[in-house]
Amino acid sequence: MRQAPQTARLWGFFAYVMAMSLIPGSLIVRLAQAEDMTAWENTTTHTRERLHAMDAVINQQGDPGEAYENYMATFSPSVRAHGLLPGVVADHAAVREFYHGLFGTFEDSVLVSDELIVAGPMAAQRYHSLGYMTGTFDGVAMDRKLVAIRGQTFFRLDADGLIAERWSNHDHAYRLAQIKGESATEEGRQLAGLLNGPGLSEQSVYDRLASMAAAFNLIHDPDERETRFLAFFDKDVVVHGISAGQAGLGEFADYCRARWQALPDLVISLEAKLSAWSMGAVRWRATGSFRERYDDIELTQAPVTLTGETILRFNQAGKVVEIWINDSGLYEHTANHEKRNAYFGDLHVHTRLSVDAFAFGALGYPDDAYRYARGAPVKHASGRHIRIKTPLDFMAVTDHAEYLGVLNAMGDPASPLSKLQLARELYSKDKSMLASAVETFKASIFGNRALPELVGEDTLQTLWSDTIAAAERHYKPGTFTTFIAFEWSATPDGANLHRNVIFRGGAGTVPIRPLSAFDSINPEDLWEYMDQARRAGADVIAIPHNSNLSDGRMFPLYQSAGQLVDRDYAETRIRNEPLVELLQIKGSSETHPLISATDEWASFELLEELMGGSGRNGAVKGSYVRDAYRTGLQINNEIGINPYQFGLIGSSDSHNASVPVEEDNYSGKIGTGDATPESRRYGGSITSQNIKYSAAGLAGVWAEENTRESIFAALKRKEAFATSGPRIRIRMFAGWSFEDSILWRPDMIRTAYANGVAMGGNLHAAGSRTKIPRLLISAMRDPDSAPLQRLQVIKGWLADGETHERVFDVVCSDGLEPVNYRCPDNGATVDLDDCGHSADRGDVELAGVWTDPDFDAASSAFYYARVLENPTCRWSTWDALRMGWDLPSEVPAVIQERAWTSPVWYEPGKK
Repeated sequence: MRQAPQTARLWGFFAYVMAMSLIPGSLIVRLAQAEDMTAWENTTTHTRERLHAMDAVINQQGDPGEAYENYMATFSPSVRAHGLLPGVVADHAAVREFYHGLFGTFEDSVLVSDELIVAGPMAAQRYHSLGYMTGTFDGVAMDRKLVAIRGQTFFRLDADGLIAERWSNHDHAYRLAQIKGESATEEGRQLAGLLNGPGLSEQSVYDRLASMAAAFNLIHDPDERETRFLAFFDKDVVVHGISAGQAGLGEFADYCRARWQALPDLVISLEAKLSAWSMGAVRWRATGSFRERYDDIELTQAPVTLTGETILRFNQAGKVVEIWINDSGLYEHTANHEKRNAYFGDLHVHTRLSVDAFAFGALGYPDDAYRYARGAPVKHASGRHIRIKTPLDFMAVTDHAEYLGVLNAMGDPASPLSKLQLARELYSKDKSMLASAVETFKASIFGNRALPELVGEDTLQTLWSDTIAAAERHYKPGTFTTFIAFEWSATPDGANLHRNVIFRGGAGTVPIRPLSAFDSINPEDLWEYMDQARRAGADVIAIPHNSNLSDGRMFPLYQSAGQLVDRDYAETRIRNEPLVELLQIKGSSETHPLISATDEWASFELLEELMGGSGRNGAVKGSYVRDAYRTGLQINNEIGINPYQFGLIGSSDSHNASVPVEEDNYSGKIGTGDATPESRRYGGSITSQNIKYSAAGLAGVWAEENTRESIFAALKRKEAFATSGPRIRIRMFAGWSFEDSILWRPDMIRTAYANGVAMGGNLHAAGSRTKIPRLLISAMRDPDSAPLQRLQVIKGWLADGETHERVFDVVCSDGLEPVNYRCPDNGATVDLDDCGHSADRGDVELAGVWTDPDFDAASSAFYYARVLENPTCRWSTWDALRMGWDLPSEVPAVIQERAWTSPVWYEPGKK
């Protein structure tokens, strides 16, 4: 497994080193003016080529004397070499003497460059070499003993490409332990101390970079970030690579401010770090998004990714006195098929047009929900205004089709419904009349018997048209996408079978009215409604939700009529339901401890009591997504098609025309039912389960652009993912030939699409039983949330007619490695006195290429990825702290927010 670099400790300063001017029609970030960039790139390329040539000279086999002379020809006559001799800077003569002894003593030596970082005329290399020691070196005589040498070396080349200055950081303890024994380790450390100083030690350089990164990562306090970050640079710092000549601190500060303003959320992952003699070098990759107009070019919030290399020189006080910057440019996130962007939204939001939301005092209409999604405040049932911190990219208002807008219309004097006796009772000040009206509605809904006077065709069409019009008013292609939608809310015997029905098109393309549970409580009839709409020209999908409360009925082996699932059922279901809502306020539906006993995270945000306040927990089998995936493998094995081959999203199911997914900004689910901390803690009039409600979740898609067509296409092809609320960007590809090095290729995404399948797809048999699938997975943190802790793969497979599952930790944060497929604890903590969480643990990005260690080419399987953040405070803990209460015992004090990809399915019978 190749791990993406740690990110929360180093680098910070490299971010602005990348975001430059834009070329219209593309998002290519330039390092400086084009001609300066070209000259700098040419210098960098030349330096890289020279270092490769030097390595080739060292590896030259044959005459050691010839190899020695060829290598010495790479040094300038005025070279200055640090780290070869104790206490002095070696000149050309001393360098010749040193390497004469080295080449004369070590025979058949081979040098391997483990890491090479280049910026302009500067280069840094980590290496190891292996050769046979014959003769005397450092006072030790050997007769052809195989000895390994390793270390780090920095070079500065002159205009002729010769080594003008060199800094060495050799691991002498490692070398002497081989030729003198382990007892010489301390002697080697002392020798290194003599040769590798003065100045900052290797670890001190890394620590200094970590402090700089911490300052840079204060993205939510721009003034403090600027002050703390620029304080790391000496007032006389020399900066190379941002202008034609050398830049000073003032120019550098202006440069940083402009880039921070354009890309305020830019964060960097570290690929490599090197150090020698107060020198530091890093290779990085940065991801962020343009937020403001820049260089007279209108920008969007489209995410961008950049790569580069940077070398720094520190003084003994730890200030940067010289920096060389090499930006390799943007390579990802342009708007085309191969480089799709991540967009976040909510496909499950209710307003006062839903019966239950209206009954509990919700104030917002669909227009308010859409305005909320774009960042505007809306009035909450509690009377206060609520607002999301970061706007969404898309939304669907999915008010219940059952009496859609009816209760609201009954209070409108202009509506015929207001003339009904039931309307007068509902809006009466006489509490007994109001109670009677409420009981009438409850009996109708829970008994699934519509009141005829409220469901006439004219009424349904009129109120449905209001929903359509609101979606049309707020659709802004390229900026904010709305979908015309409704919820079909069948709840037989308290079992949740609800689906959200999402249409791709606008007004004039959708049916004249929605289908409700009053029409039918059978999903098969909903699918027929959708097929009819599709035949009439509408494109539509349904998304089941809260399968955790379905009492085992959401993912059955039997159809509604009692017969076993057959091909027709499977084909119809997967055609109409390519996705499932994995989690929302009413809990997570991923899995359950009774299903996944070996998954330590299976109890995440569980809610088990069936709807209607019965106090009864539903059946587990048939109610959870992972179980459905396993059942699907069995059905596919029997009938040749998998009805449960669906992708994953999250959404909120808010009934407040809002999206309360932020733990520290949670405002409840359903109007006055949980509008206050007291009702959330101790239960409200609708349920005693409020404390178990979850501040979740969001739907993520990888799409070319923020339009109905593009986002809907991503949903249908299942290139979608779920998050518990944070905007974690996660994606996964599966293929047969991904190499570890793909993680660092500029064309990584293009290569992944070309040589594999994206999440949501099928990986067909390779044609060779010896090939093993490899998963390319990457996850980027939400800068407004906690760092990432671990990246996991969940595998399910069929063997001998039985299904199995296993969870693999595949990438760990903080440089840790999995042990028995589990990451060690990274030490992240939460202070329950103020909800502060660890800022120095976890990574900004986790990525890797994973190989299935138990792959059987004859067994069908599914794979999906899950990434976990460091722990943070749950919303219930935030409520308790603000109210001065003890922490609730019913739920955990902390939560590990997370995200899930849609699966990839392996099918052995198809090629």
